[in-house]
Parts: sequence; C-alpha cells; structure tokens
Amino acid sequence: MTSVVKKALKILVFVLLGFRLFSLQRSVCVISVVKKL
Repeated sequence: MTSVVKKALKILVFVLLGFRLFSLQRSVCVISVVKKL
C-alpha cells in the first residue's frame, strides 16, 4: 500500500515538474517571438 502511494506521488511530482517546464518553455518562446516583432 505505501509503495503504491509513493509511486503515485512520484508520478504526480514528475508530471507537475514536466508541465511547469513545458509552460516555461512556451512562455519563453512567446516572449522571443514578441521581441522579434
């Protein structure tokens, strides 16, 4: 039971980190495009 919970928490943390990195990259791309304009 505890190992399953730990696995789920790990997956959740990885997903959150990946989503944050993705949104950060997207915002950086948008900023660079706006600067080019």
